[in-house]
Amino acid sequence: MTAAGPTARAALILTLVLTLTRLAQQWSVISQSGSPSISDVAWSSDGEYIAIAFFNGTVDIVPAGGLSPVTVYIGSDLREVAWNFDNTLIAAGSREGVISIIERSTYSVIATLQGETDWLLGNLDWHPSENLLALSVYDDGRRVSDVLVWNADTEQVQMRVAEEAILLSGELIPAIDWHDDGNRLAFALADRIKVWDFAQQIVVAEFQSPPDPELRPVRVDALAWKPGDDILAIAALYSGLSLWNAETGQVTGPMAALQASEVNWSPDGQYLAFSDGSQLTIADGSTLQVLRVYASPTYAWEFSWNDLDDLVLNQSRGVATLDFDDIPTVTPTHVPASTPVP
Repeated sequence: MTAAGPTARAALILTLVLTLTRLAQQWSVISQSGSPSISDVAWSSDGEYIAIAFFNGTVDIVPAGGLSPVTVYIGSDLREVAWNFDNTLIAAGSREGVISIIERSTYSVIATLQGETDWLLGNLDWHPSENLLALSVYDDGRRVSDVLVWNADTEQVQMRVAEEAILLSGELIPAIDWHDDGNRLAFALADRIKVWDFAQQIVVAEFQSPPDPELRPVRVDALAWKPGDDILAIAALYSGLSLWNAETGQVTGPMAALQASEVNWSPDGQYLAFSDGSQLTIADGSTLQVLRVYASPTYAWEFSWNDLDDLVLNQSRGVATLDFDDIPTVTPTHVPASTPVP
């Protein structure tokens, strides 16, 4: 399968590049005129390319310099897109659990994981130094969840989390994340986080999000390891945002006022960014004090950083890019003291 050539759609994809001045910040907006809705975005760590996944089954690979994108047709309802560790490969995952690996240099699909008949994709994440892709899937036929690691080079499932470690049926696992050490994998199970050690083949740490005072069902929607550390940022519906040290058990938060569906650290771990659909917030990576806020003019969820401290934000019908220093500062908010996990 090869990339699509110049088409009317591709010509329209960058018909409008705007600079949006809002609250003294400069946003560069790529407008998808007449295009389908965007499901996910990812910036290559070197800042050279942006990958955009669409619900109609296509992926646009956009050079950061503003040149016309290349469109790769996948043919499935895409939900996830991610760059590998050296920015040579892009993983595009469909709702049905079909994973397509795109080679950036040729803009072609070089490997495919078809999955099983009743699979539904929850989340995916590349290994920090190898072409291994962690996947969370839900088997709609067996009504059970699964976490596995697929080798994109050999196109084989290399590892699988033991079913007894998951012990969950009827729930999709919405978030997974590799640790920098390439051995530990964190994944969300309803209101819990589990850390799986592949060398030992056991769960080595577990966290349960605090209950909601109003007794609403708490659900972890997103998590992310802090670069070079044992701290996980956890976004749970109703419970709010927390920082959990998987080694010591120490917790900062939760902050119920900070609701988010997506969280991600700056490359140096100094800042934590999170979004709730209406705004992108930047907090101190140690205290969770809110430092900067961008109120999106449109519905916005997914975003990613590159190593230059730039961010890209999915705004459904368009993609916005932002330099970190252009986000307005705010008065830091109070954060509760750290408490140990019971």
